Amino acid sequence: MGKWFRRLLGLALLLALAGAALYFYLPRLNGYQQDGSLDLPGLQYPVTVTRDEKGMAHIQAQSLEDAVLAQGFVTAQDRIFQMQTTKMFVEGRLGEFLGDRAGTSDRLLRTLGFKALAQRQYQALGAQGRLFFERYAQGVNAFLERCPGDLPLEFTLAGVKPEPWRPQDSLALLYYIGYSTSGNLTHELMAQALVDKLGPEKARGMMPLNINPDDPDDAGVEAAPPPPQALGLEPLAALAPLLQEGPYRLGSNNWAVSPERSQSGRAMLAGDPHLDARLLPGPWYPLGLAAPGLRVVGVNMAGLPGIALGRTNHLAISMTNNYGDTQDLYLEALDPADPGRYLEGGRSLPFEVSEETLLFRDKQAPGGLRQEKLLVRRTSRGPVVSGLMSALKGERVLTLRWSPAEKLVEDLGLMHMLTAASAAEMDRHLTRVPMLCLNWVFADTAGNIGHRVSGALPLRREGGAWPYPVGAGGDNWRGWIPPEQMPHESNPARGWLGTCNQKVVPHDYPHYYSNFFASGHRYRRLKELLDAPGARSADDFWRHQRDVKSLLAAQVAPAMARELSSHADTAEMGQVLAGWDFEEGTEAVAPSIFNLTWYNFARLLYEPDLGPELTRRLLNDLYFWEERLARDVQTGVYPPGVNAGELWRRAALETKAHLQEQLGAQPADWRWGRLHYLELISVLRREGWGKELLGSGRLPLAGSAATLLRGRPALGKDMGAVIMASLRMVADLGDPDKVLAVIPGGVCERLFSPHRTDQVEAFMSGHKLYWWFSQEALDQHARHRLNLVPAQDK
Repeated sequence: MGKWFRRLLGLALLLALAGAALYFYLPRLNGYQQDGSLDLPGLQYPVTVTRDEKGMAHIQAQSLEDAVLAQGFVTAQDRIFQMQTTKMFVEGRLGEFLGDRAGTSDRLLRTLGFKALAQRQYQALGAQGRLFFERYAQGVNAFLERCPGDLPLEFTLAGVKPEPWRPQDSLALLYYIGYSTSGNLTHELMAQALVDKLGPEKARGMMPLNINPDDPDDAGVEAAPPPPQALGLEPLAALAPLLQEGPYRLGSNNWAVSPERSQSGRAMLAGDPHLDARLLPGPWYPLGLAAPGLRVVGVNMAGLPGIALGRTNHLAISMTNNYGDTQDLYLEALDPADPGRYLEGGRSLPFEVSEETLLFRDKQAPGGLRQEKLLVRRTSRGPVVSGLMSALKGERVLTLRWSPAEKLVEDLGLMHMLTAASAAEMDRHLTRVPMLCLNWVFADTAGNIGHRVSGALPLRREGGAWPYPVGAGGDNWRGWIPPEQMPHESNPARGWLGTCNQKVVPHDYPHYYSNFFASGHRYRRLKELLDAPGARSADDFWRHQRDVKSLLAAQVAPAMARELSSHADTAEMGQVLAGWDFEEGTEAVAPSIFNLTWYNFARLLYEPDLGPELTRRLLNDLYFWEERLARDVQTGVYPPGVNAGELWRRAALETKAHLQEQLGAQPADWRWGRLHYLELISVLRREGWGKELLGSGRLPLAGSAATLLRGRPALGKDMGAVIMASLRMVADLGDPDKVLAVIPGGVCERLFSPHRTDQVEAFMSGHKLYWWFSQEALDQHARHRLNLVPAQDK
């Protein structure tokens, strides 16, 4: 017995030693240099890179140019594989990595042509505008050239090789982000599909209900009437998900309060951008930059220079999606004598045609890559997108026009966001950012707060809310909304301002702006919180960002509860809803009943007229239908002939059957956190064996699409969130040392890195993490220091 015990003890000791060796060795196997000295080509002066306990790099340089070059270098250390795969995605080359699974996105992105557009914008930039992107690219390439032994293991596992980074790669990423945050295309196609299916009069009652919650005179009429006529485009509604595919569809919340509303006596700002942030380590790369006259902490996308959200020594800034309409679809008129040409003002013009070669990973093909040719046609308005679906080729020709493609500028205004010394100066710079239509909220150290919408929106003679048939009437874009007429605000009397993707223009706005906005439920909840008496602290803002009270449920659940309580087979569900406080916590049962029944009810209501496929597409576009249906349910006004009580009962019985099957027979087991979850995954293993090993597994998630703590599932029976907060940040300008901030992942992408997922627990629990702002705070939390030395000084 003693001999076997000693053997088992020895084996346990060996396993413990092996585990400890792996624990310490594996991060070094896939690591990079963090201490000591390294010569770096292109630097003018020495640079120090200090990394804190989260692995976050803080760059201290003697010039802004050197700071941006070092930013490119440290971003490549942590995220070069993410940068490479993102570059391949934006260029329509992801098939080289993922094979046929990337076919849809590759064909779309080759058609849209962001790579060529980035080249045009790069050539239009002035010397200073180019320098910002060139120095960043120089830093990325310095890592590739000087540190080939530090490349992440991910490249070997994926069979992908790193490529030099160009300034145009950053610009192409910016264009893609700008495109993917423009959501109006889905509404244009859906509006036309409804008219084609139902006719203009019946479709009118289903157009989006856009309400500005701050405008008491906004009665909630639709932003534009439905399309005036059927065009036979109903099948083209299938294009909507293709045209909006991708991870950067930005939602978000942001707000700021004036000093009199802040416990610190200084302005405060909060921001939590909502993205598909499921791919580890997350879309945002946090870092700090310091140079003479400049100190910044914040985030940007890996691949972009500067800081998009964060705090400088003068102000704090965050953004949400504004959804101003920068895109139009055109139904082109083909030349009846030659379908290879199109009509423009009575003239017959040839399509501009280019041939793209797509490559797809294929073990059976020579060299492991299969070629596919793609013909891309363009008119004077933009690329032909209807050809993206083979079944539609030749039947209708739709082109896409997008304002940033027509607004090339000498200076994008991004560098100035780092150096702006006041809210007023930041406001001026944001009027010069044409490719991103966003709500920027900012606060400065003097106590000023502001809101400005960036981007270029066309002035339209007509159209905008549906595919526009090209005729002989000339261009329907007649210029641009001037900056002074774009939505903006500063230092409001109520002492705060904020956005949650809601409509921000008044009912009597003089121009067509958009018919695509979020429902107002999140913003109304924010108003409840910020209009309450008393000054706020940073901790209050941190709690507000995790608030899970649903005003959609407050609007709809009482009617739902009454209907369900009136039927014996759903009465228990109705009673749960009747006693609900509308808080969507993970342990609550009511959110499971409410959210599934709400979806089922909408599907049962629309499906008889629209059919299953068009209904599915409609329901997946929450902003199109949810606010209108919520109002109708609250007021009890349903379409003629609809037996609402019976629909509620059927919807609830479907919910009951699903919850019993998935979670158990007893309602007490139907807890929201068992149904609604966040699952973080690795790009190397999205499905199948190893997915949980490289990812997070399912994490119970509170909130929903309608709460400030956002967790929007893909509507259906699977309630896994696909849109969620990708960052939470609270900046109190009265705190000289730190900014509250957390991301759902970590700083570093590398497998085995201790900083790949080390922020996940804090993100899920609400535990506080910080970006260190002052030099004193940074010195206290420093873990590594790397000295970057100009190569010529060695």
